[in-house]
Amino acid sequence: MQKGREMPSWNSRGLRGSLLETLINMTNDKYREQGLALVQKVPTPITPVNINDKGQITLAYFDSKSTVDYIGVVQGIPVCFDAKECNKATFPLQNIHEHQVKFMEDFEAQDGIAFMVIYFSDTDEYYYAPFKEIKKYWDRAVHGGRKSIKREEFFEGYSVPRNKELMRVFRDLDLVEHLGSGVPRILRSYGKECFKFTENFLRMIFPATEQVTAQVTAQDTAQDTAQVTAQVKELIEILSKEMDRQEIQDMLGLSHRENFRLKYLKPALEQGFIEMTIPERPSSKLQKYRLTILGKQLKDKL
Repeated sequence: MQKGREMPSWNSRGLRGSLLETLINMTNDKYREQGLALVQKVPTPITPVNINDKGQITLAYFDSKSTVDYIGVVQGIPVCFDAKECNKATFPLQNIHEHQVKFMEDFEAQDGIAFMVIYFSDTDEYYYAPFKEIKKYWDRAVHGGRKSIKREEFFEGYSVPRNKELMRVFRDLDLVEHLGSGVPRILRSYGKECFKFTENFLRMIFPATEQVTAQVTAQDTAQDTAQVTAQVKELIEILSKEMDRQEIQDMLGLSHRENFRLKYLKPALEQGFIEMTIPERPSSKLQKYRLTILGKQLKDKL
């Protein structure tokens, strides 16, 4: 890795999160190039007071209060978030200001999603903190409680429904359990060991006994194999990586798009053998398809 040019800094706390923000800016640029999201840094207006002979600002003040660091839209969903860096095992709430809390609260009232990205530099760990979770700790501090958030508290879990209206319908019909129960249940059953944090991903590994695996393979896979059409089997056999529609058609030697969709793609999706890489945007030009766990099990049997 090449050593980057040293970033200019002021004698203040203003650029403390510059490394984190640089990483986020690079990620936002990549998402924009791929057509996945449009998120921009919100500039904070400043008025220079002193400028040295090199044209560098040595003293300045902010014209107005900042709201959040970033705002934009992701797959049609408005988002705003702040980037914070902490070098201790606890995140001090004094790093968050009242006007920021109010802005994020108003933002979510308009069906947007507000959150914070918090980087613990001492352990090189990144955390996604939904606003409603941050608000809980903020209110606790306002009412005389702890003035910081422990790193361990980020494992308490919080659920953000993608389709809020649909989730309300399911909840009213008693088709789902109470919201936000997923992560706490995972922690109770498997512990923190199932969470593996890497540079770019969060991976969850759930242990399964040989008895359970054998039972699933023997019963479910055998039943699925018997019900699968010849066309779906062909698709599963050639799908070895993420592929777009045209790539799959070319591999199968098919030229008629509608025939491929009705006899190959649609039934494979409905039976759960393949899945979309961008399920929230089925018609996206970046859409690709890949085998699910069930599809891989079936492929091994073919």
